[in-house]
Amino acid sequence: MNNSKMQTAALSQSGPVGAMAGEALPFPVIVGDVGGTNARFAIVPSATEPFIRLPAQRTAAFDSIEEALIAALEGWEGAPPASALFAVAGPVLGHRIPLTNCPWVIDVQTVMARLDLSVIMAVNDFEGQALAAAALPDDAWTTLRQGSPVVGAPRIVLGPGTGLGVGGLLDLPNLWVPVPGEGGHVDLGPRTEDDLALWPYLHQQVGSRVSGESVLCGRGLLTLYRAMAARRGETPLHATPEAVTDAAGAGDDPLAVQTIRHFVTYLGRVAGDLALIYGARGGAYITGGIAPAILPFLQGSDFARSFDDKAPHSAWLSLIPIHVVAHASPAIAGLAAYAAEPQHYAVSRSERCWMRDGL
Repeated sequence: MNNSKMQTAALSQSGPVGAMAGEALPFPVIVGDVGGTNARFAIVPSATEPFIRLPAQRTAAFDSIEEALIAALEGWEGAPPASALFAVAGPVLGHRIPLTNCPWVIDVQTVMARLDLSVIMAVNDFEGQALAAAALPDDAWTTLRQGSPVVGAPRIVLGPGTGLGVGGLLDLPNLWVPVPGEGGHVDLGPRTEDDLALWPYLHQQVGSRVSGESVLCGRGLLTLYRAMAARRGETPLHATPEAVTDAAGAGDDPLAVQTIRHFVTYLGRVAGDLALIYGARGGAYITGGIAPAILPFLQGSDFARSFDDKAPHSAWLSLIPIHVVAHASPAIAGLAAYAAEPQHYAVSRSERCWMRDGL
């Protein structure tokens, strides 16, 4: 492995931990799902013990991940973590990792020094979500459609939250392969006359390019709500995405209800596109913080109809199972499963796993 550009006085990607994708990280492992809004952590004490949740932290309350980690570990009375495994909301392209929707820049060297860790590994956040789709039991998901899953076929995972995360999951014999990416930033375009009337107002909100994440995330939901209000000549009543979803759920605000119905339609379109790209006959898994809040709308016909409306391939798309996460911290569960049994998951560590020199 060529690590000449990555090596510092304190870090190295050489040695067995960086080279062997199936080798266990040193226990205890602290795992973290680090998003734009929340940073969730847990301790994996050993390969045979269940993970132990630590208090979640709001990213806005801290200047850095190491400060959030120290706060999360404040009440921890077990052995201190020896290594860390993070799923981060952004691409992992080096030992300084900027988050897409948060001002944090995770500096691996600084985190190692502050927490006295021997190894740190970082993956994309939707690799963690994809691991959850492999590791979580059936009762961790609410099924929207049972479908007819094809054994061994790829799966897709997408989740509207602070951003729009996307990942794939390949099912190989005795091995799960998560496929990271930044598919949430694909273009989203109008299809119907209703869309064509709405799109100029979306352009006023987000500029010339409307991406999936422009609409299908927390701030995107608010953008969609404001665009729909402007198109109708109405004054927006709600200032947060939570207020919009709450009003829609109560059913007493027609604009909020229509906003969520549009949101679900567009989410279905993007999910169906991804299913085409991956050939995801193994299933589609919807995660993220927004999905549970709009579950009754997802259980309606708008999502599945939009997902399937992809002629000439609508017939096989209509057989794909669709599930919505019903687990509080799916990425944490996925990371913990990988930390305990890495031999069952093909997660590349090349240029994403660092160990301290001399250890």
